[in-house]
Amino acid sequence: MTKLRRPFDPVRALLLLSALLGFSTFTYYAVTDDMLKAGPIATMIVAVASLVLWTQLWLGRSRLWIEGDVLHVVARGSHRTVDLASEHLRIETDGRVGARNWRMHLQRRGRSRITIDPTMVSPRALIAEVRDRRP
Repeated sequence: MTKLRRPFDPVRALLLLSALLGFSTFTYYAVTDDMLKAGPIATMIVAVASLVLWTQLWLGRSRLWIEGDVLHVVARGSHRTVDLASEHLRIETDGRVGARNWRMHLQRRGRSRITIDPTMVSPRALIAEVRDRRP
């Protein structure tokens, strides 16, 4: 099984860092008995909001992996699979690899199209894996 990683997301990292800093600051205020001032309350609100947003982003993320010649795509609440070695699979790409507008479309007769974009996976890694498995 080959797991395809997606690129680093600075928004997620900043939200997690904000939550950690907020909770640690709130803990400091709790230890020093300054809990009822405006600073600790605001810090806790920011920390909880950051953690909620980070959780929503984490749960909404997509995952891609390859088992044998089958690509698995879990995104937007659905799990879809496509056989990369199939001669009936049509693969199209839009845009330049590494660009924001890059897209890979996987289409097989009688099935809906699967679209993969750079927020889901590293384009270069996916293209390398697909090239290895195409007939």
